Amino acid sequence: MTIITQLFLWWKKGMKQGKALLSGCRMFGRLLLVSLLGAVSGCARQQPVAVADLRRLAAEQDLVVRILAAPPFSLLSLSPRTAAGSVLRVYVEGDGRSWWSRSRISFDPTPVNPLALELMEVDNAPDKAYLARPCQYLQTEACKDSYWSGRRFSQEVVDGMNEALNQLKDAGKYRSLELVGYSGGGTLAALLAARRDDVIFLRTIAGNLDHVWLNRYHRVSPLVGSLNPPDFAGRLTSIPQRHFVGENDWVVPLGVYSSYATFFEDAGCLAVTVVPGVEHGSGWKENWPHHLEEAPGCSGRN
Repeated sequence: MTIITQLFLWWKKGMKQGKALLSGCRMFGRLLLVSLLGAVSGCARQQPVAVADLRRLAAEQDLVVRILAAPPFSLLSLSPRTAAGSVLRVYVEGDGRSWWSRSRISFDPTPVNPLALELMEVDNAPDKAYLARPCQYLQTEACKDSYWSGRRFSQEVVDGMNEALNQLKDAGKYRSLELVGYSGGGTLAALLAARRDDVIFLRTIAGNLDHVWLNRYHRVSPLVGSLNPPDFAGRLTSIPQRHFVGENDWVVPLGVYSSYATFFEDAGCLAVTVVPGVEHGSGWKENWPHHLEEAPGCSGRN
């Protein structure tokens, strides 16, 4: 064997080992980020958004910050000072910074980059509101870490957020609601829409519409104690819906929507838009006003 041949074989062996190592690192990174669903968009900032930041934004947008009693929680919201019309569009925040690492849960789920808040900010509708999730921005005695981990979509969470919607609606004497949810906020938006009779349009952005399917796909533990939107497909059938999926979103891929849609005997009110070049936590804000013009899957209810 010549020296050149021997060097070539050593190089080839090293390349194989390097590819295996890289593949393993990618897999580890994928699983780690899956467990940090709410923190995927948090790379640009290091600290959660403060209530003072929300107050400044509210002043700029002519909104008011309200703390809503939604037993067992207190929920923070931004909403119009006065109603301009009869329909209120409510943005439901994502899971926030729910995990520090794959095995370490966060003590505060307040989002670092609150995408639902950012989308609400660029929405030109006069009647728009922002609704945070339990224990985001506000920590109370009810704040157990199960409410941003396994029980993040539990019955008590849905009950509390439903009461918050009632108060936002009553404050402006609105007739109807549109719900917009990002990531895990999309899960809750669907669960809330299934419970109510005043939701005329449901939108989700990178929405976790079937967390059972998603957790199986990523091979992570199920959310024991959480409700799942497909179980309420019968109540959601007649609600106009449009679900936005990022083309490059491997955290909540298109398969989540596809699984959700299979639970509908009549999918006439479902519509999906795959947005090119967009990832789970980035690329949404730039074109959001344009996406708001896209029609739902069926005509709205009066």
